[in-house]
Amino acid sequence: STLSESANQVFLGFTYVAPSVLESVKEKFSFEPKIRSPRRFIGSPRTPVR
Repeated sequence: STLSESANQVFLGFTYVAPSVLESVKEKFSFEPKIRSPRRFIGSPRTPVR
């Protein structure tokens, strides 16, 4: 029970932080598009990485 509660809090914290993190990631990659495999970092396996 305690483990699931802590995991749930971690998940909530991640969902709270995620939007700002995504924004910073988008800005960083828009300014530096030559970074190694940005799509793989974002995590979309359907997009071909080259």
